[in-house]
Amino acid sequence: DGGATWDAPRIVVSVDTDFGASSSANASIFNVAPVRDARSGSLVVLFNLQPAPYNTLAGMANPKSRETYAVVSADGGATFSAPNASANAASSFGVRLEKPRPP
Repeated sequence: DGGATWDAPRIVVSVDTDFGASSSANASIFNVAPVRDARSGSLVVLFNLQPAPYNTLAGMANPKSRETYAVVSADGGATFSAPNASANAASSFGVRLEKPRPP
């Protein structure tokens, strides 16, 4: 329907479930960015994970304090892949991010 209606929000990634309960104390997921691949129709959710050891003012200067991950759905959001970390998380799933083109 062109985006006129939406499902209720739901959790597609969780520190406890996807990264282990032992890593959840003081860990956080942030900078969540859902993206739709116009070519394939896949849904990609990019996000940063800040592991607990770096969730301090001193630790935030460490590059590992903001690891980028992606989860991908090829079935309209019914299911999502496990989180994948890489320098370019989206491309590891074969998704290319680019600026929208004017109509």
